[in-house]
Amino acid sequence: MKNMQNGIKAVLAVLCALVLILGIAYLQARGNVAALTKNVQELSSTVESKDQEIEAISAVAAKNAAEIEALNAAAADRTAELEALTAADAEKAAQIETLSADAAEKAAQIETLSADAEKKDARMKDLSDDAAEKAAQIETLTDTAEKQSAEIQTLNAGIAEKDSQIEALSAQLAALPKEDLSTVTEGRYANTKRFLLRLKENDLPYEVSENGEKDTVIINLRTDSDVGTDLGYTLRVAFSPDNESATFFIWNLVDYNAADTGFVRALCDRLNADWRWVTFYTDQSDNSVNCSCDCALTDSPEAGEILWNTTVHINTVLGLITDELLPFAL
Repeated sequence: MKNMQNGIKAVLAVLCALVLILGIAYLQARGNVAALTKNVQELSSTVESKDQEIEAISAVAAKNAAEIEALNAAAADRTAELEALTAADAEKAAQIETLSADAAEKAAQIETLSADAEKKDARMKDLSDDAAEKAAQIETLTDTAEKQSAEIQTLNAGIAEKDSQIEALSAQLAALPKEDLSTVTEGRYANTKRFLLRLKENDLPYEVSENGEKDTVIINLRTDSDVGTDLGYTLRVAFSPDNESATFFIWNLVDYNAADTGFVRALCDRLNADWRWVTFYTDQSDNSVNCSCDCALTDSPEAGEILWNTTVHINTVLGLITDELLPFAL
């Protein structure tokens, strides 16, 4: 500020000097030195007044400059604060951006977890439904098991009773005289001999054929019916080597006219429906009615009694159906 003031003063001094020189020159030229002097005095007064104004202005300018410096300092502080705030805002913006990215990632994770939770809820529901179904099945199985347990207890009781009966029968069998097949010379197999032994005990004549693998016993019988006509026939019984079966069969029980085939077949079907164990059938090669019966056996003493009872049963059935067959006989 002082340099400015000094500069202004120097300029004013130069100006005053120039004015004075010019004035003197002018007055000299006009010959009016007194007027020039007066003017110089006026100019000096003016210069002094101007100096005072300049000093006042300089004081104001100095004050203003001080205020400007203070304002600049304040502005610099504000600028520094603004820069600090801007940097802080930038940092906050970066933090906000980072937090936003984190929030977006967390939102995606939450969405994924929500989807997983929905799947797990659905799976849990399916498992609950399966568990309920399994529980119902277990309850049903438990009821079934209880019923089966009761049935098993009943069966065990029945088995125990049967075991007692078997023991009693075994005791009875043990008390029976031992089987002696040595007296039977015909037949190759044990069950053949047992059957022949029963035939001998009942005084029935027989023949034995040992051709091929099977023993065949041939018996000539006649029905003894109280309700119809008696019928004579030949019964053949074929025994297997393993003693596990025997086949009873009768050929040409009656011969019929070929024109009656349909009626005879219908009769055989009805007889098969009415009578168990004996099967009636037609043989179209010679237009005859035949019958047969298969008997399952074991290699045991009881086989002879079973075979004898089967013979009696066949004879009884034939005695009951003779009058139905004879109308078709030739």
